[in-house]
Amino acid sequence: MSAGKMKSIMLLSVVAVSFAAAAAEPAFDTLIAHSGGSDAPKNTAAAFRDSVVRGFGIECDVRLSGDGRLFTFHDDTLARLTDGANTNAIYKMTWNEIAKLNVAGEKWRGTGFDPARPALFEEEVLPLARDGRWLFVEVKPEAGIEVVPHLKKALARQRKATPKNTLFISFSGDICKELKKQMPEYKALYLTTVYIGGKRYNRYKDPRNLIADLKAMGVDGVDAPFYNKKSMNLQTAEYIKTVKDAGFEYHAWTCNSLDQVRTAFERGMDTVTTDLPETILREYRADKVKLDTSADRVKTPLVVDMERIGTLRPRSVGEIRGSNWTLGCETLDRDFAVFDEYKRFLAPLGIKTIRLQAGWAKCEREKGKYDFAWLDRIIDYVRAQGINVLLETGYGNPVYKGGGGHDLAGGFPTSDEALAAWDAWVDAMTKRFKGRVRDWAMWNEPDIGGNKTVKDIVAFNIRTARIVKRNIPDARIAGLSLARNNPGYFEKCLAEMGPDVALFDWFIYHGYAPAPESSYENVEMQKAVLAKYSPKARMRQGENGCPSEMATKFTLSGIPWSEYSQAKWDMRRMLGDLGHDVESSVFTICDFNHRGKEVNLKGLLRASFGKEVIAVKRAYYAVQNVAGLFDDSLERVRNSRFGTRDATLSTYEYKKADERRVLVFWTHADATSRQGKEYKPKYKRPGDSFETRPAVLKYPGGKPFKEPVWIDLLTGRVYAFPKKNQIVVSAGVVFLDVPVYDSPCVLTERSVAELGN
Repeated sequence: MSAGKMKSIMLLSVVAVSFAAAAAEPAFDTLIAHSGGSDAPKNTAAAFRDSVVRGFGIECDVRLSGDGRLFTFHDDTLARLTDGANTNAIYKMTWNEIAKLNVAGEKWRGTGFDPARPALFEEEVLPLARDGRWLFVEVKPEAGIEVVPHLKKALARQRKATPKNTLFISFSGDICKELKKQMPEYKALYLTTVYIGGKRYNRYKDPRNLIADLKAMGVDGVDAPFYNKKSMNLQTAEYIKTVKDAGFEYHAWTCNSLDQVRTAFERGMDTVTTDLPETILREYRADKVKLDTSADRVKTPLVVDMERIGTLRPRSVGEIRGSNWTLGCETLDRDFAVFDEYKRFLAPLGIKTIRLQAGWAKCEREKGKYDFAWLDRIIDYVRAQGINVLLETGYGNPVYKGGGGHDLAGGFPTSDEALAAWDAWVDAMTKRFKGRVRDWAMWNEPDIGGNKTVKDIVAFNIRTARIVKRNIPDARIAGLSLARNNPGYFEKCLAEMGPDVALFDWFIYHGYAPAPESSYENVEMQKAVLAKYSPKARMRQGENGCPSEMATKFTLSGIPWSEYSQAKWDMRRMLGDLGHDVESSVFTICDFNHRGKEVNLKGLLRASFGKEVIAVKRAYYAVQNVAGLFDDSLERVRNSRFGTRDATLSTYEYKKADERRVLVFWTHADATSRQGKEYKPKYKRPGDSFETRPAVLKYPGGKPFKEPVWIDLLTGRVYAFPKKNQIVVSAGVVFLDVPVYDSPCVLTERSVAELGN
């Protein structure tokens, strides 16, 4: 097998996945996706982008065009990897000629990836580099050492691909030498073969010869094959240790079985490559992702000068009578996620309502024939867990002409035939789930895509709600489900409804924002609008969430999120909504693979591109802490006097039936600006800092806590708040030197905080 074929592999790096050392399973950044992976045409921008947003590291094959442009392509000719294949040497072509090539191949024929061209290295690959995962740059031998100055200039013109996250690999010793000569700050690995027997026997049977060559080239290590008995028999733990003890890294490639991967790590490999990442990952993760219930289930750099006395005990749905929260379990209708992968995580989270999408297109694949079996199974399972269902009626069904799209922004039905079919489907669905589903929501985000007017949206809401009410008279219905948080648009919709506004118990809005607190001015205006039109209905935030890392698509993309900032954001949205008397939804339980786009990273659980749950994120535990503490045994104290004049802080007060208080607060800005006579915050999204600042929180009319505690909701850790910092004054209580930061914290009685073991 040629070196080129042996390197046609996938190196997978799943940032969120860590494995027990005893099982020799990969830790962070030990696997990286070669050529961008196999879920898009290799060495294309789509492949690299998809792999990065899925949490993978990436490897690319870099060449230099005839006119001096760096691009990515594996082979030295066009014969194998392009349409209209020929034997032309690709490095002799100009970029304009290369850009016209279609490298999609038969596998991608007719998909959204056809046609596809090679990627530009500087313009499309380097911007994807980020800390926490590797960018492996393979420099092809045919490129020669003349490619190195071009690489050096490209790296110098940008800031994302740094020596911390970028290294070079090459089968050419001369190129390796030149890379280290011109860019000594970057690591370089020598790609080679290490075998025993026959024609493949070489001088590297003795590790001392390999060490000598690595020293002569001045490289940082070796990247060697580890995929058959000949190579595995030679590269023993002792062999690898000898090379590493000499100061070199040791990496393996083309391990296509679980046994090979485990053996490679057991013997000391730094990274391992594979053609079958999803298969091997599935075998690794099968039934291994478990909830951590220990006192230190979330580790952060937070340090506070108080005595830690315990950690909040998680409460499952069976222990909570009711609360303000809904959990998104969306996209099952389009098979973007797998319910069986995450269902065991629902009850322990403590959220008692989930949002599902009913999926007309999935239920009626053939005109007039309904298959609700998949939805029956899900609804019956969650109801058995004590979880309520909010069932959303969208989306459309392309089996009917004019039936609308089956995905987000697809637009609802327009033709007479499709509208009649829609009515029949809603009728059949509501009859089937009567007694099992009481809460319903209208078509999701009708105000995006399809050029629907307010009149169109309202008419479609009313026709659907009437069918629901006809079959389930006590149904509770959420109307509109608007993508926007816009009081003016909202009022136009309500005015158009006229007396039919009485059909609805809630009205849903979404409206994502980098700092959740910036939304509430519009929320309060929408509440005032609603009060004019409906005495019974309430506002409901129906879909909000934050990615756990930077994404390139979907809302809140292009921002360097992390698991820390995601957890803070989710809690701030939940508690901000609670503090504004708005029912609140957490989007979403699990990352999902939105086909044709990318993995949506807003899940509380991390999922692979193959939809397997592979890790529990910090946000899961943070949301679990909020759900457990802020249940319906707490009542918000309206017109609370607790807080501060500091406009950079959010503060809310709650009380138990026995008058015990829960005070919650966090920073939502670093600074304020004068607007008229008031100072208003310059809202700031949550970040990765855990540095607190001392705040003075005043509690006029309040009573001191007998045993005051300070709780960090992200970790659930509970600390004894110094009684000397709780000052009783004539007007009430003043809390001194209260640690505050951009994540919600609590002051309360110790008896309120139920501690775990």
